[in-house]
Amino acid sequence: MLALRTVSAALACCAAVFGVQAQEAPPVTTPEQVPWKPLAPAPGVDVAFLSGAADKPGLYELRVRMAPGSVIPPHTHPDTRYFTILSGDLYAGVGQDFKPDTARKLSAGSFMVMQAGVPHYVLAKDGPVVFQDSGMGPTGTQWLKK
Repeated sequence: MLALRTVSAALACCAAVFGVQAQEAPPVTTPEQVPWKPLAPAPGVDVAFLSGAADKPGLYELRVRMAPGSVIPPHTHPDTRYFTILSGDLYAGVGQDFKPDTARKLSAGSFMVMQAGVPHYVLAKDGPVVFQDSGMGPTGTQWLKK
């Protein structure tokens, strides 16, 4: 019995020294809570930062929603981007000129890596599209043609 009290006292001391904290629930964003904002140079396209921020160092997650027929015109980013297509068929092309006929079709579940500084564009040719875009901030977008 003495040994049990000794162990209990030792555990209590460890908890006090190392600071046992209550676990908090992880942050969750449900589909209804996504903070969509229009992407000004691309009518029919909405974006939402789910985690992180464009102007801060560190990992960020960006959700993009495209209406049927919408286009994100040629642009570049200072960081490498990682795309996961969540729904629909996204068409992606590389180059400074918008050439929808040469864009590659990426169906839901597809994953693509776009290296920093590579000019690219995307379009929702066949219907609505939602994709997730992540990278390391700070980030930004340089539009190639206005």
